[in-house]
Amino acid sequence: PLNSPNLNGNFSVGTLAVNGNELGALSASIAMNDSEIRIPDGSLAERDGGGVRFSLVKPRDGENNISIEATLDRFNARNLIALSPLSNNAQLTSDTQSDISGQVKVSGIPDAMSGSADLRFGPGRLAGETLEGLTARATFEGPNVNIETIDVRLGAGHIVAKGNLNTKTQGFDFQGNAENI
Repeated sequence: PLNSPNLNGNFSVGTLAVNGNELGALSASIAMNDSEIRIPDGSLAERDGGGVRFSLVKPRDGENNISIEATLDRFNARNLIALSPLSNNAQLTSDTQSDISGQVKVSGIPDAMSGSADLRFGPGRLAGETLEGLTARATFEGPNVNIETIDVRLGAGHIVAKGNLNTKTQGFDFQGNAENI
């Protein structure tokens, strides 16, 4: 039936643009059946050689059961922002340039999440500020994102923070410390 077709194949898009940002070339294998949609080997390749390799499983029935795994290798931070809820922040999107590497592995999306994210930003710019580097680690538990650590080294100072974000209520609690250099 058209509402749950059985489909296996490969697809590619030469240039994918989101919110006015060219993200790169997207390619993936896709397998759809009555029970799930599976992308076992997706790839978003940027022109400069950076990108993301990912897999996704989206069951057709049930709730809170989407899983994603992604490995970022020198992925452009501006492109990540373009895919996020922060995409409407003009200063952040127009004056950010950094390569991100790391891994994200989350299951139970959106409200029964379990997993972790470890990301490293290289030197560049973050919302117009000189960025020397950034590391972040988060774990996911239900609708809660526990940001275990964010360590940002800017040209003007150093910021260390941690906190929690509830994706369902949008409530958050962050604590941090900033030092001028």
